[in-house]
Amino acid sequence: MTKAWIVSGAVAVAALVLVAANYHIVTGSTVSGVTFQKKMSMSLSETFVNLDSVGNMPMIVARAQYPMFVASMERAITATEDALVKACGKDIQVGMSKGVVLHRCGQPANVETEDFDVEKMRWRTGLLVHVQHGLVTYVSGR
Repeated sequence: MTKAWIVSGAVAVAALVLVAANYHIVTGSTVSGVTFQKKMSMSLSETFVNLDSVGNMPMIVARAQYPMFVASMERAITATEDALVKACGKDIQVGMSKGVVLHRCGQPANVETEDFDVEKMRWRTGLLVHVQHGLVTYVSGR
C-alpha cells in the first residue's frame, strides 16, 4: 500500500514537472481561468506568467523580462495569421486575376469598421498583407 502511494506520487510529480517544463501557465484578468501556452523549448523558467503584468509593460521590457513567453506568443500569432492568409488563398488569387489592388477576406470577429495601418502590413506569400481581428487585407502588386 505504501509503495503504491510512493509510485503514484512520483508519477504525479514527474507529470507536473513535464507540464511546467513544456508550457507557460498564463493567468490574468483577461484570461478566464488558466491558459497553457506551449513553450518554444523545454525549460522551467517563465513557467507562471501573469498576462496583466506583461501586457502593461513596454514591448522591449517584456522581451527582456519574459523572452521565451513573448517569442511563443509571437509565434502563435504568426501561425494564426498565416492560417488566415492561407484560408483566403483562393479569394486572393481570384482578386489578383481581376486586377484588384486592395481586397479583404475573412470573418471579422467583433469588428464594426476595420481600418488598416499600412505600417503594420507584412510580406506573406508574395503579397503585402495585414491581418487583424480575423480580417485579411491584402495589396497585390498590380
